[in-house]
Amino acid sequence: MPALTTRSARKAAPPYFPQLAFGDSATGGFALAAVLAALLHREHGGPGQYLDVSLLDVYLNGQEIAVQAASLSGGAVVPRRTGRQHFSVCPLGIFRGAQGYLVIVGLGKQWDQLCRVLGRPELATDRRYASNAARVEHVVEVTELIETWLTQVGDDAEAIRLLEAERVPVAPVLSVPQVMRLPQVQARRAVRTVVDRALGEFEIPGMPLRFSAFSEELDLQAPFLGEHNAAVLGRHLGYDAARIATLEAAGILHSEPVPAADPHAA
Repeated sequence: MPALTTRSARKAAPPYFPQLAFGDSATGGFALAAVLAALLHREHGGPGQYLDVSLLDVYLNGQEIAVQAASLSGGAVVPRRTGRQHFSVCPLGIFRGAQGYLVIVGLGKQWDQLCRVLGRPELATDRRYASNAARVEHVVEVTELIETWLTQVGDDAEAIRLLEAERVPVAPVLSVPQVMRLPQVQARRAVRTVVDRALGEFEIPGMPLRFSAFSEELDLQAPFLGEHNAAVLGRHLGYDAARIATLEAAGILHSEPVPAADPHAA
């Protein structure tokens, strides 16, 4: 199929749902950076200030080169949906292997190295593939070359070994359970176990920020609705138990039952 037809078909295809809460997570990180910078500014004699951190701004900031490419090209470059392959770099994408999918990158001299792995060193100087721009125009052919080789190898682990031996960047596409069990994930506590009073024991992403002075993990407990009404009102407003009970009876304060502590919980 001609590359132009394929790109047109790809452009018309529906977008993929990334299944990543990038905006939520990254905006929290940006907000933390802003708070710390403002506090440092104040410590150095600056005034207090309001912070404005937007999900929209963070989404745009998280773009790779899309905004710059569209602007610098005067609109000639329009970043588009490209499925498993990068829109402006080739090869850089997800390739079907014998057992699963692999991410493979071949930038600059890495393309020459990749050609040697494929057993096709002559492709490094072939005019159709000699430059990144040429390979982008022939992305369908490049993808077919790589996936045909992966099929011929017949074993993804062996393909990874051969690529790594030539220093070609490669990594398998893993499922979430596979990632959770990776040795480096386990060693870094990138996934940790918590015990929730309602849900029981389960795993969550760990804290990505690490501090030498605070090496211990926090005991995370999500509060129930109204669980701390009495403590907050008593400590900060001086309300006694009778006044709090009156507010509860009037329906002003609301709370939900808190499960009894599990004696077997860690």
